[in-house]
Amino acid sequence: MQFRIVSVEKLPLGTRILRPGATGEDVKTLQEQLTQNGFYFGTIDGIFGPLTQEAVLLLQRAFKLRIDGIVGNEVMAALKNPARKTGRIIYALKKKESLRSISRNFKVNPCAWDGIPGQGNPQKRIYSGMRLLLHQRALFLWNEPALKPNHDASSPKTGNNTKNEWNSTGTVGPGWTIDSNGELISQLGPSCDSNGGYLTISAAPEVWTQLVTSRDFRVKLENQLQKISGLNFGFDLSTAPLNTIPYWPKFLRQICRRLHIREHSFLVLPLILKTGTRKKTKNTREGVFFWSNIAIIAKLTSLIIFEQLPETGTPEGYLNSAAELPKTLRLLNNYRINLKSLLAVTIQCWDWNLETGNRQSIPYKKAKMIRGMNPGAAVVYPASNLTAVTYRSQRQSHCLVYQTVKEWENMLLLINQLNLLGIVIRNFEVLGGEGITAVRNCFAIMPVSSLPAIKL
Repeated sequence: MQFRIVSVEKLPLGTRILRPGATGEDVKTLQEQLTQNGFYFGTIDGIFGPLTQEAVLLLQRAFKLRIDGIVGNEVMAALKNPARKTGRIIYALKKKESLRSISRNFKVNPCAWDGIPGQGNPQKRIYSGMRLLLHQRALFLWNEPALKPNHDASSPKTGNNTKNEWNSTGTVGPGWTIDSNGELISQLGPSCDSNGGYLTISAAPEVWTQLVTSRDFRVKLENQLQKISGLNFGFDLSTAPLNTIPYWPKFLRQICRRLHIREHSFLVLPLILKTGTRKKTKNTREGVFFWSNIAIIAKLTSLIIFEQLPETGTPEGYLNSAAELPKTLRLLNNYRINLKSLLAVTIQCWDWNLETGNRQSIPYKKAKMIRGMNPGAAVVYPASNLTAVTYRSQRQSHCLVYQTVKEWENMLLLINQLNLLGIVIRNFEVLGGEGITAVRNCFAIMPVSSLPAIKL
């Protein structure tokens, strides 16, 4: 057996841990890979200097890794994963271009652009050759086919762009329901986008119990699914009983085998809040089931739409559950499924009658009017990202809880911070032009072509 001595400077990338001050061919390879992923724009000289360290720190912050500026196994895995580039556009400013002009081309507002370490702050000063970062997120509208899917938003537009020109990534809507006999009942209307839209298959809780536990019931469904296998359909498990969660992986795997696919187009799952405490709540046991199976379920689908299950019994419970949302969403990063996760939100205003305990949904315009009539009674809850207004109507006390446009924009920024794939919105039209402005303040709309590819 022959051995040869290799100097440290000639070791390939991945054979040692790299720290600031290191030099060699592996550092040069690291700089090249950081450049390809849009994190490093300095000289490729094989020296682990301040700019290289800033690039590593940016990567660690972007993908929620341990932030220490050291290149170990976590950083190497992130660089090798092609999905890490999803949701980020790096743009180099050309001569005579302004922040306003490139924003118009990408259909965003100037405040949506972020700086890159070593390149400066674009909100203060820009220059020719400066690299800018623009977040790109998927934005689906739930059962609202009026806006066309965005097929080509990955590149800037040229020509005349009207102020109201705006496209979503796509639509999600009801496709079929499964009745108590296991029959698929179509819910497709004349306005449904059955070609480019994502269509859900839903069922009552007791039907889901039969489907995931009974082989005969599942086989009957499989035979019907083969007739619609050319469409983008996915199971809406948000209404399935939580005590059936341990059966979901086997059920989904069996469907894949029968349809000869490796994964489902998408799934709608309940997002069970994880408080991090040992308080006994009705979701504690189900929460353990859910979070212990989520990594397995994620491998069986291309996209996951997480449906929130907030506490709506009282205003206080609703506010507290909303405050737990960011902490719960961060767990998606821990399970490495954030880049295939979309959060489903509803633009909705809840009004509680504090004397009877009844709760009702009221129009967004009415909520704004109530707040305008009771300016001193409005309380902003930053942790919950909600506003509450206590007022009296017909001699009874009420509590209105809703999300202002600014708080809605904060929700979009949270999607950026946690590096989720995107968001699915219900009732988006009630925000009007303010909603579109909030989106353009935060990110560019991801085209359908940039979504994770389905494994066949």
